[in-house]
Amino acid sequence: MKVYQSGSKAAKKRGFSLVELLAAVSIFSIVMLALSYALEASLGMLNHRSAALSTDGDFRAVSDIFRQDLQEVVVDKPDTHVFGKQVSDSLAQFVDHRNFIPIEIDRIEGTGMAKSFVNGEVGFSALLFAAVSSPARYAHPIREQIRLSSASSGTATIKNQSPDALSEVCLIGYYVAYTRDSSRADSSPSMKLYRHFRSGGINFGDGHANGILAYLADVYNPSSERTAFGFDFSNKSFPFMLSQRYKVPNEWTPEKVTQPWPMNYIASEVTSPPAITTPPKYSSASWLENDHPIHDFVFGDEEIARNVVEFRCAPYKRIETAPGEIELFDTPRLNQRLGLQNTGWPVLVKPDFIDITLGVVGVDAALQMRQKSDWVLPPMDKDLSALSALERIKRQELKRYSIRIPIH
Repeated sequence: MKVYQSGSKAAKKRGFSLVELLAAVSIFSIVMLALSYALEASLGMLNHRSAALSTDGDFRAVSDIFRQDLQEVVVDKPDTHVFGKQVSDSLAQFVDHRNFIPIEIDRIEGTGMAKSFVNGEVGFSALLFAAVSSPARYAHPIREQIRLSSASSGTATIKNQSPDALSEVCLIGYYVAYTRDSSRADSSPSMKLYRHFRSGGINFGDGHANGILAYLADVYNPSSERTAFGFDFSNKSFPFMLSQRYKVPNEWTPEKVTQPWPMNYIASEVTSPPAITTPPKYSSASWLENDHPIHDFVFGDEEIARNVVEFRCAPYKRIETAPGEIELFDTPRLNQRLGLQNTGWPVLVKPDFIDITLGVVGVDAALQMRQKSDWVLPPMDKDLSALSALERIKRQELKRYSIRIPIH
């Protein structure tokens, strides 16, 4: 009889014990868990970098828009009028020999209404100005097609615009509003930066800048018998830019301007909602009809930045305070020098440059903001330990961009 001893070949061929199998599975699980954490961290870093690159790219696009719009700001033009000793020497250098189109930077004082962008959120900057624009850049494609065809054929011209005009004065503005992220009613809302635009030329309808600019030129300038300011050059004595307009040239009867409104607006958040949001039916010939409803239609404003927690515009003016000495004046200092009791930038003074700061947060932070008050950025000097969980996330995910734009 054969006796099998331990350690024989037969014994070595037996399978793993349950203890050994469990140990192997445990080790394998630990390794896989470690790999999954490493993969998740890598993917998270990749997503974060992709989001950052996307945001940086978005800001480059936004800064290009600002540069293009602000390079042709129109505020004053030469004129023979002199106020003389009726104003101070400091003020005279800005108002003598000039006619004006105002510029509004964080303006909260004026007549005719509450402010130009009544749908803009408090706590964010608002910027509004007139600019000389080429039709190729700004004009509606159909209007531009008609303008060019009229010029080439020598046929009928469009009222209020020469067919061979090379430029026209438009109105451009920026403000922040709390709106939905898409046209769907169940879309989540966020703070967004909007661009308002009204083209010049062709018509005095509400959808154009002509009637608004005609009214502003009338009430802002000493050469007009309808001028509103007398010798008070403070902001509160002038109407807001988007308050009134002339509907018919040379009749001088002002009408209210339709207020700008943001795309995908929330009805409860809009102070001045649009009467309609669908444009009337029109053809290319409609632009030649001065009384066609298309001239009074104002489209919802264009979104140019999303998840905005900060938007600031800081204008500055270089002033020669003594022979050969140039100093930089911000809003408070400039108002003090000119003897104006303004809380905002003087509407008759064109700044030499504007520093624009835009602060945005990432998608992760945006999804946790459930109400409008959540979009308020906590003070940067507030101690980190005193911040709430949401404020910490906003602080951590905040990306702040700054750009200095010269005004020529």
